[in-house]
Amino acid sequence: MKLSDMILQATAHDTASANADRILELAHTQTAERIPRRRSVRIIAVIAAALCLLTVTLYAAGVLSGFAAGFTAPISSGGVQVLSQASDNPDVEWTITESWYDRYNLHIGGSVTTPDILDANLSYRVTGMFHTEDDGETYYLDGPLYPNGTVTVPFVMSAPTVTDGEGGKFRPGWEKEKIKVDLTIEQIYLEPENIDGQWNIADSLVYPGNWSYTLSLTQQEHSDTLTLTGPFSGTTEEAVTAEQVKLSPFTLEIDGDHLMRFNNTRYNIWLKMKDGTYALKGRGIFRDAGGNYIAFDDSDDDRIAVSFVQPIDVPQAESIIIADKHGFGGEGLADHTEAGFVCYPLADPDALNVITDIDGEVWEMWKVLLEIPIG
Repeated sequence: MKLSDMILQATAHDTASANADRILELAHTQTAERIPRRRSVRIIAVIAAALCLLTVTLYAAGVLSGFAAGFTAPISSGGVQVLSQASDNPDVEWTITESWYDRYNLHIGGSVTTPDILDANLSYRVTGMFHTEDDGETYYLDGPLYPNGTVTVPFVMSAPTVTDGEGGKFRPGWEKEKIKVDLTIEQIYLEPENIDGQWNIADSLVYPGNWSYTLSLTQQEHSDTLTLTGPFSGTTEEAVTAEQVKLSPFTLEIDGDHLMRFNNTRYNIWLKMKDGTYALKGRGIFRDAGGNYIAFDDSDDDRIAVSFVQPIDVPQAESIIIADKHGFGGEGLADHTEAGFVCYPLADPDALNVITDIDGEVWEMWKVLLEIPIG
């Protein structure tokens, strides 16, 4: 196959998520058919040329993925239909192609074309506000842009969960399969590295404007959510029980009994991944290397509802852990293993900011109250 034919065949399969695997597969196939003497140079040249053309093609089509740029795990986008739009700054063009929402979260992604190339060494953010047809309240959202050396860059905007007037922490109607959102994007500004004293966002504006959209959003594929029906019961005296569990990339919901401590504080909620790491575990030997943490918590004794800053790769999750007694100590903690505690020595406690007055080896320990297997 000629190089030009290979590239055309590869770009014919382009999607918003940039199907580079297809290009690499074709490049490997061609080099396998005829192995030149300078094989490594040939492979590098073929892949570089194909990826370069693919990148240009994706930019031109306006299908850059903010979700792929901003999220550490893959998620399925819901449908986005632009019903109307207006702008007082036509020099900046927004292409909204992605959405993900549930009753706690809203994420919108796509690409934006600016008059100038954004500096990859600086941090750019976009702000906006929105309301839905079922709710007269105005909510805010913001997020980063991802400079890439061209005038068209991906972006993702996220709305933090808010408290409504009745004290509940949700947005009414967001369990519907389709919602209509009035979105106004307000500005692109530079995020300062250090804020010393009072900071006025107006001093950091890069592109002011008002870009208004009416969007029809369709909920993402149902495969994004895993539902488990119990009961799942722990074996400890706390009698933690889960009747139903829902896990999506951004939200974990558990309905059951005795899901809180006696003083109404929530137990530790972690996800044990298939690679042996623990997502959402903020410190210790299994800390979440991706920087994920719980951004929203509306739990009580018979219900856990938490949302995450970064999405979870649900197919890679092995089990849900409800834990207690998390702490650090000396090697004597190992004696608690037979009592149902998980105990591990820390290879480098200083690197994990674990503060102890222990001379010698430092151990980490926690008690598993309930482990719910996934899949």
